[in-house]
Amino acid sequence: MKQRRILAAILAGVLLTGLTACGGGSTPAKETTAAAAAAAAPETKAPEMKVPETKAPETKAAETKAPETKAPETTAPETTAPEKEPLPMEGEYTLFAVQNEGYLVASETMDMSSVITLKEGGTGSMTMDEDAMDITSWKEENGTVQIVMADGGEAPAKVTDGILELDIYGTGDMLLYFAQAEADTSGFQLMTLDEVLEKMAAEEAGQSGGNPKLVGVLESLDVTKGAHLIYSRDVEAQNAVQDFDVTAKDGVFYSSRTTKVGGAVETMITVIKDGKVYNLYPDKKTGAAVTESSSVLDENVMMMDDLYQDLFFKAGEAEYTEETREVDGVSYDAVVYPAGEYSPEIAFLFDGDGNLAYCQKGAPVVSGAADTSEIFYRIFSVDDRVDESLFDISAYKIE
Repeated sequence: MKQRRILAAILAGVLLTGLTACGGGSTPAKETTAAAAAAAAPETKAPEMKVPETKAPETKAAETKAPETKAPETTAPETTAPEKEPLPMEGEYTLFAVQNEGYLVASETMDMSSVITLKEGGTGSMTMDEDAMDITSWKEENGTVQIVMADGGEAPAKVTDGILELDIYGTGDMLLYFAQAEADTSGFQLMTLDEVLEKMAAEEAGQSGGNPKLVGVLESLDVTKGAHLIYSRDVEAQNAVQDFDVTAKDGVFYSSRTTKVGGAVETMITVIKDGKVYNLYPDKKTGAAVTESSSVLDENVMMMDDLYQDLFFKAGEAEYTEETREVDGVSYDAVVYPAGEYSPEIAFLFDGDGNLAYCQKGAPVVSGAADTSEIFYRIFSVDDRVDESLFDISAYKIE
């Protein structure tokens, strides 16, 4: 089923790039508190007392009523549930949910597995399906853990009472939830893969009613002929700007991301080719083969790009409004998709020539999602110009 393969590509895509996909500009995810289980106070019943019946003697002169005897009241003692000790930071955390594009999906329904182990002394390990990598260091401060992998990649996580929330991109677009065996995960309202597929099928059914401008943009990004996107992403929550140059053709994917936070600038390149996923660091000309590529990406490798994902899903929705919005004093025709139960509001702004110029995306609406605000995309190019020399990674020392 096509939709099943596409959805698996989106939700499992983070496992292809691993923690190394996170740059130094990541923002810790919002703290998630698991619902605490309360112990019920035992019931104590008042003892029953039988009152003997007293019969009044029969006389013709007057009636005499039997005296009333009242049973003494007995109050059940109050019992207070003992306070539960929080789970230690160190321990083994198993993946139980993935949140992407507003969907919070149980990982067990997706055949996904990952385990993070935080050991005493600040080391550990992480497994993703059959792949494993050492955690060279982790440090906790006020509930936030900064994890550093063996290849130098790092990512922040929030840890609260046995629940570890990992914001893999630092934007709230992709959240991984891990839990210790003793942790309470009952506060998470998870969907199964089939439930998500039903929702996607309903959205796909309305594809014929999609906005023509947005459908046209999506159709112009044909990965068989060549697809090319250049855009920047302003992430207010991080006070960061990320510049993207994305190219794909015939199942090969290239994405360069330059993150600017304050005076710091960092560039990382992700390449998918020959069945492998690589993270490359152009400043050092080094890289790492993160894992084997999933066959589900063969359907459309551009699904690895966040902006393309938004285009793909919204082009199939019939519920939208058209209005005028201003950016820097200039008016644009806007196609606005309202916020839903699982997705934020997204607006695509087109200039006078019908070219996609901006995309405004609201903060995540899922409870427990990272504390991120609006994300603002500035689109500079949507075309089919592909520089295939970018796919050559032979100049990098791959570990």
